[in-house]
Amino acid sequence: MEAPVSQNGPAPALSVICPMFNEGADIQQNLRALLEALKRLDQTWELLLINDGSTDDSADQVAALAESEPRLRLLGYPRNRGRGYALRLGFKHARGATLITTESDLSWGPDIVEKLLAGLESQDCDMIVASPHGPGGRLENVPANRVFLSRVGNKILQHATQSPITMLSGMTRGYRRHVIEALFLEQDGKEIHLEIISQADALGFRIGEIPAVLRWAPPKPGVAARKSSFNAPRYIYSHIMFTFGQAPFLLMGSAGLISIFVGVVLMLFLAYQSI
Repeated sequence: MEAPVSQNGPAPALSVICPMFNEGADIQQNLRALLEALKRLDQTWELLLINDGSTDDSADQVAALAESEPRLRLLGYPRNRGRGYALRLGFKHARGATLITTESDLSWGPDIVEKLLAGLESQDCDMIVASPHGPGGRLENVPANRVFLSRVGNKILQHATQSPITMLSGMTRGYRRHVIEALFLEQDGKEIHLEIISQADALGFRIGEIPAVLRWAPPKPGVAARKSSFNAPRYIYSHIMFTFGQAPFLLMGSAGLISIFVGVVLMLFLAYQSI
């Protein structure tokens, strides 16, 4: 990873990085809540919003807030490049000794930064992951298909990596700077979350987890339900490829067992038909 871009003044202790894409409807409200939570911390901080090619007025709204809050910095580019690209840009510009990455829609709540920081200290780890799947965590107002894919996908990833972490595909995490500096990250999409976990585990970094609540805001009366850029086929494909890379025998063995099961069912059906 490249060295962080220098800024005027001493580096803060904490950098919070939030990728953003078309969040104009709620971005000011969410940022005000997050800024208030950051101001209650007992350490210096900066908040980096990475505009991932938004086509609405998200960037203009953030720029307006940044005029009165110098610790809020807006970065970005004109074309949507993906979450991984946004995170890598954020890592490059972040100056803190501790880095927190989370969603700009505050779906994990404004106090998630404080919780991740506490987890890093109490578990004495190099990296901490927020998870709704472990004991004490939960998902609220999240569509059933997304809940199913997340739970099943992360279970498969757990078995492939032999990891105790129950949320390997999420972005909301905390890192010591030396972890990010040791990684060679290339992914532009959400696959970056798996890339980070894989490399950090291979390098022997200690990875912890805290329970957290992932909550989608309920639809507002008269307002269209939340839309997502989530691409299910790509999500499934990337997870399958990662699993194959981590544990090819697990994936091929599972496919073989499924084929045998289908074959037995078909044989029984044909036998029944002949009788």
